[in-house]
Amino acid sequence: IVGSGMLMAVFTAASKFFDTPSSINSLKVNKKVALGVLAYGVMKNVSKKFIQTPVKMIRGIDENLAYRKKVYELPEKGNEDDLISYEYHKVFESVDFPRWDLLYNNKDFGEDRNAFYKQTAKKYGYEDDVVSVDQKIKPRIKETLVKTKLFTTLSSYFWAATGVGVAMQKPWENIVFNPATRINNLKNYMKASKEAANAGKEIAKYRPFIKEFGETFVKSCKEFIKNPSKSTTYAGRALFGTALGMTLIGNFLALKDFNKDKGSKTQAAVSLIDENKEKVVC
Repeated sequence: IVGSGMLMAVFTAASKFFDTPSSINSLKVNKKVALGVLAYGVMKNVSKKFIQTPVKMIRGIDENLAYRKKVYELPEKGNEDDLISYEYHKVFESVDFPRWDLLYNNKDFGEDRNAFYKQTAKKYGYEDDVVSVDQKIKPRIKETLVKTKLFTTLSSYFWAATGVGVAMQKPWENIVFNPATRINNLKNYMKASKEAANAGKEIAKYRPFIKEFGETFVKSCKEFIKNPSKSTTYAGRALFGTALGMTLIGNFLALKDFNKDKGSKTQAAVSLIDENKEKVVC
């Protein structure tokens, strides 16, 4: 956060020491750098949903499923109270050691002890009467998690770089930002939102800027993949294509179950003991 703030402020802070033409150019660069920093953070996080959301919908696995962990701390000198703190983690934080125990008897998925595993097994094509459904589905879940985490991480950096590339295009130089005015408008909007009579007027203040921002964004995207400079055009197209391709490949591999054919999913459990024989050798 500190580094992002410094990148966004460095050109503005130094611009007062420049002559007028240099100061104007400095502010133009600062505007694009600030947008680039914001685009990097937004795209890096939002792009993960491009793979996580389909996996959650189709396979029933929410990589961001959270839980609260109670931590008992050691007493320190002069502090004998408040020895309990809470940490927030994710059930699938570790691929090797997911918190399977939190998914048993979980009322959020149903009353049955294995409700989560049964629901997930159905999404993988298993029948309702599968024996030891939790043990059968856990390897499939871990496999899906590995591929999901891998491709969300890889693709997020390409999408973040694409966002920075779009933010660096020339159309952004012409858009006018006025932080003080925007902040005041936001405060007034939040206040007016409680009064339906004034809410419409406050929202109207944003419309010209939102329209201008949207049009500038579209122009910058077009320039990113169709720039006057051929080298920039090729680089932009390659970066966008890689980000999109990585996302599509990630979805395909994360959702594809390579290790289980359809026929074996519906087969009943086969006993290893032949009751017709007098002796069984193990």
